[in-house]
Amino acid sequence: MFFNRKKDKDEPIILDCYTNSTYAYNHAKINHARHYIPDWWKKTKHMLDEQTPDGEGIPTVKMCPAIKDYYLKGIVMPLWGELEITFLPYNILETAPSYTWRSSNLDFDTGGSHNRSQFKGFAGRDGVNLKLSVPWFFKCREFVHFTSTQPVWSQPEIVDELTLLPGVVDFKNQHALALNYFFRQRDIERQVTIAPLTPMVILHPMSERPIELRTHYIDSKAEWRYWGSNPQRSGMFLDIPNGGAKGFRELKKYYKKRNKFWEKRDKIEKTPLI
Repeated sequence: MFFNRKKDKDEPIILDCYTNSTYAYNHAKINHARHYIPDWWKKTKHMLDEQTPDGEGIPTVKMCPAIKDYYLKGIVMPLWGELEITFLPYNILETAPSYTWRSSNLDFDTGGSHNRSQFKGFAGRDGVNLKLSVPWFFKCREFVHFTSTQPVWSQPEIVDELTLLPGVVDFKNQHALALNYFFRQRDIERQVTIAPLTPMVILHPMSERPIELRTHYIDSKAEWRYWGSNPQRSGMFLDIPNGGAKGFRELKKYYKKRNKFWEKRDKIEKTPLI
């Protein structure tokens, strides 16, 4: 007889991470954020050398438990190469380029960046979206939400230039994760260079259970193109509807059909997705 039991708080959530990038897989795997606690933070003393006029010690940021837990409970995606971004001066013509970039390998892409007209109420006249595609897809055996935020403490050199727009994602129903950055054009040209292994995003599961990471390399170009062109596929249905007003209505129907499939599948199989 099958009993539907609650998961034990120590039972791990399995997160499978797939890539076709040899650079990401061999040198910059998805990893627990505790391995990426900033060096500056490690070197910081717990207390300042000076004291208050009353003789009290003055604590430093090293004493803040929120920062420590931020890294102990998160998952980091490190940068899989060196990336240089040049922010071009503001141009009244919306068709004018707003930035250029170059990278140390070919596993980078910003082709999906959104025009400011798509979020004009936030962007204003000079706000720009830079959407950095990542060479990873994710699958989770359970429906778990993850917060997706910018690891600011790991990016002191670029935090004034690039803001990672936050969000909440799950990887049972969809498998892609893009880094949607925001910046403002100014009257002058600026440039940032981001070093390899810089934490680019930190994910926190909305669960007290630990995360078990499993990374996989996919060498099949056909399989990777399949996931790349349809990152929200479950692998059990045909094409996802395209955009447009009608397309979005159809997309909602698709999501509903897909979610009902997962409920039915899990009820029948009574085992987690492998």
